[in-house]
Amino acid sequence: MKKPFHQMIRDFDKKMDEDFIYHSWIHSVKNPTKIVMDMTRVLIDDLVEKNQIKVYHNLDDPNHILGWIAYGEIEDTPLLHFVFVKRDLRKAGIATALVDHVFPPK
Repeated sequence: MKKPFHQMIRDFDKKMDEDFIYHSWIHSVKNPTKIVMDMTRVLIDDLVEKNQIKVYHNLDDPNHILGWIAYGEIEDTPLLHFVFVKRDLRKAGIATALVDHVFPPK
């Protein structure tokens, strides 16, 4: 029996996910100066601390990350910081599922 997609989205797990999240985000930065990299690391650290990252994983293996989302809010306004999906899986609805999970359609 196939699980609904929301069971494929889970909270960030520092022990399992930290290296992948940092690596994929930092290597996606288009202007990798030291100051930009340092600011990116500070932002990621803050989102990890606040548990504002969700992970989309393989149905049969919660440790196999297919994509993830980092989010927050400023005052009462929802804020999307970053969405990452593995290159071969892009356009498969993973990013949409993550965004809809964090920011449910009204």
